[in-house]
Amino acid sequence: MVNYYFKAFATYCFIKNELFIISFSQLSHQEDSIGHMRAIQAVKDDHMPISTAAKCYGVPRSSLQDRILGKVDLDTVKSGPDPLFSQEQEALLCNHIKTMAEVGYGYSRQETMNLASEFAVQLGLRQEGTLLTDKWFLRLSKQMTRA
Repeated sequence: MVNYYFKAFATYCFIKNELFIISFSQLSHQEDSIGHMRAIQAVKDDHMPISTAAKCYGVPRSSLQDRILGKVDLDTVKSGPDPLFSQEQEALLCNHIKTMAEVGYGYSRQETMNLASEFAVQLGLRQEGTLLTDKWFLRLSKQMTRA
């Protein structure tokens, strides 16, 4: 028997006399991934209905259902298209940009996007004449400041 108690921003769920506490407002991506894995295990091993597992582990029912039916890979954590560059390629590009800045030649925003676009063409990832967008540049900038 499964009992649910909703209070403030948390859901308390009792399954087989175990208490599960899920706080929807404080789930990080890692915890969300763990929640998905636990929900999948509950559905497959304990034969729990998908909607019940989704509520108990604080994951969207549709994404849990997609993972169980094989529509989405179990390891997929984010939606959207795959990144243009691999982590190694992006690290190479970032190191070049940082090195050039250290020796006194910092690239402007447009020069950085042109450089990266040419790099993508050389790698066969983009066709010539297609430039990367400001959105791509902002994402790269955020990653460079974290590193």
